[in-house]
Amino acid sequence: MPENEPPRFPWLPACDVILCADRATPVLRDSIESILLQLDSLPFLHLVDTGSAGHVFDDYESCWNVYRYRLPAGTTFLSAAHELIESMRTPFIANQSAFALSSSERLAESTRALEREGADFVVAECRGPDATVIRFDHDDKYSRKAHPATLVMRRATFVDMGGVCNIQRDDDDAEFLFRATQEKRKILLAEAVLVKMAVYEAVPPLGSAPSYCLSSSCSARTAARGFPSVSTACDVVLPFHGHLDFVEESLEGLLNQGPAELVIHLIDDASPEDTTAFLRRWSQQNNIRLYRNRENIGQFQSFNAVSRYFETDLAAVQDADDISLSHRFEWSNRMLHYSGADYFGGGIEIFGTEAVYNPQTQRCQLPAEFDGPAIRHSFYPHGNRDDYFLENPTSLFPISMFRQMGGYADFGDRTTNRTSIDMEFHERCRFHGIHFALSREIVVKYRTHADSATRNDQTGRGTKARTIGDRQQLERRRFYRRAPFNPKLFGSLERRSDCTVRL
Repeated sequence: MPENEPPRFPWLPACDVILCADRATPVLRDSIESILLQLDSLPFLHLVDTGSAGHVFDDYESCWNVYRYRLPAGTTFLSAAHELIESMRTPFIANQSAFALSSSERLAESTRALEREGADFVVAECRGPDATVIRFDHDDKYSRKAHPATLVMRRATFVDMGGVCNIQRDDDDAEFLFRATQEKRKILLAEAVLVKMAVYEAVPPLGSAPSYCLSSSCSARTAARGFPSVSTACDVVLPFHGHLDFVEESLEGLLNQGPAELVIHLIDDASPEDTTAFLRRWSQQNNIRLYRNRENIGQFQSFNAVSRYFETDLAAVQDADDISLSHRFEWSNRMLHYSGADYFGGGIEIFGTEAVYNPQTQRCQLPAEFDGPAIRHSFYPHGNRDDYFLENPTSLFPISMFRQMGGYADFGDRTTNRTSIDMEFHERCRFHGIHFALSREIVVKYRTHADSATRNDQTGRGTKARTIGDRQQLERRRFYRRAPFNPKLFGSLERRSDCTVRL
């Protein structure tokens, strides 16, 4: 397959659709049917009665993919999405107006566009009852940029933004997209007209323009209602090879987590110095498990090796030279819980040796109006930017998914195994259909220094090992894009397990 050809995902597009109605409009049944008769897409339709539409919704009681609810009068699409977020089934949420008809390709085209472009939202122009196209102003002022009846969004993005505004607004759709633009989230305008208004629906007038304080420590999420915290227990894998001072800081960050119960797997990956006293001291912590590798096998094979000892349902990566912020694990699990995803990736704050940090190499930084340190975000893959879309030091996922995927790969050589294994795993997950929840939240402080895996003279950029690893990853990517595959064939969970000894 040519490198620039769009990836062929092996799964059928699916989307949750919310339809709020306060009465039985003349076109309500037709509106419902326009969703149930979607082509090349699987809809899960959530019918929300906010008044007296229940008798129409009762006619769909026997439909396996239709759910019925009753919410207070005045409940909007976004408010309903917030209330029903845990009832969602898919990675996407669409609005369906009770006054509109969706084209039969709407959901398939919208969700595929989100995947193809790595976007957060799709909006579209819609056609009125008299066949005229309904448009809105696209200027820099606070305005309604699209008809709310056309909105399709990533469920994880909705959660990451904190959901609906924390102050009830008639123009919450405009506020929501305005908030998204302030955070530089990607909004697509569909090329086709995918929604037709069967009768004119009054769009609520705009209220006053919101004002948000954006900085490295304050996002527009503070203006949102937010989602409750969830109970978090997680296994954390921390392999190290020397630099015990860095490891000390990493462990302190893990032990100072907020509402999260961690089991820390501390692995001496054949350090050059004697670590006996160091390990003995940390063995006093009742949530730390100790291991020693007979030879230096790297962080990914070490992760595979200790996975048989996991004690919870979640697992997380912890690089020995990085520091997890105090809310990392609770926030990561909250994102997974409310988005229904299988893999979390977040943002990193970069610190360390200035001499080896080049700001020009950063893939994504905060907009100019932000203050604070340099950061990088995970981003939804698109186009030619699909090789490193997830910041691996922030990874957290269900252990069942990790085992289903066969664990991290083994490229055959110990040094090469410290290069592109994380990128290979991300892409194997992506093309197998694993759903990601990628957050703008900064959850890890990422240390740059001359001995790091991407900078040292054995595995750094431009080295022989890195070149071989990148080539292996590229070859596998081409295979993954070609056809459905068994992910376990590319993993190596048990291959080097005899190298790791539990102490």
